[in-house]
Amino acid sequence: GPFVSEQELLGIVEGAVEDEVIEEEERELIESIIEFGDTVAREVMVPRPDIITVPHVATVTAALDVAIGHGYSRLPVVNTDHDDDVQGIAYAKDLMRAEREGGGSRPVSELLRKVRFIPENKPVSRLMREMQAEKFHLALVADEYGALAGLITLEDCLEELVGEIVDEHDDEDAEVQDLGGGAYLVDGGMAVGDINDLLGIELPDEDWDTVAGFLFGTLEHVPELGESVAHDGWRFAAAELEGRRITKVKVTLEPDPQHEDDTPAH
Repeated sequence: GPFVSEQELLGIVEGAVEDEVIEEEERELIESIIEFGDTVAREVMVPRPDIITVPHVATVTAALDVAIGHGYSRLPVVNTDHDDDVQGIAYAKDLMRAEREGGGSRPVSELLRKVRFIPENKPVSRLMREMQAEKFHLALVADEYGALAGLITLEDCLEELVGEIVDEHDDEDAEVQDLGGGAYLVDGGMAVGDINDLLGIELPDEDWDTVAGFLFGTLEHVPELGESVAHDGWRFAAAELEGRRITKVKVTLEPDPQHEDDTPAH
């Protein structure tokens, strides 16, 4: 020693902001660096339903059309009969080169690069160091049963440190829409930590990573549209569904937080 705990260090940083020793942006970066060490791949990955893939029997031209249409430089290539069976990664630059050389009708499976799988609980800090050292930008995330759970890129890792990096291909829809009057419409995939920071509350995150996961796990069933739960003076309602997936959650400040509970409401 002497040693300083994370909470004590955060308190020092907060005090430094109040004393105008450091800027607010510097405080945010320091907090991001501290939290970064505890972040695992599952918390920042693109979930399986949102991954854009191409079948291994697709032509180079067809795969290139998908890459250009979605603005991606790398695409997982899957077995036609089993879309969790990722055979490799197709790079847009390889596809463009083959197309230019007259190979547009070739199967994309001839141009695959090695695919890397990592476990859901792999620390993002360690993954980013491996990406830097071994010069790869994308990894697929597998759950404990070996099934495809998601995809993570170097950009996803960096965004945990510096915030969102938006380019011309990113979805412009805001993750949080302020509806006024103490109400928000948030993306179902919003991290529990982010919603806690937004609302100043403490949603539990031991069993889920997202707002949709909190709602689904608390209700213990797929919700109907508008079905909700209350927590810490806020009500969380399923505002938009795609099949069994909660894509939008409406968060509303309860009029009387003294009567809050965690009982599901219809």
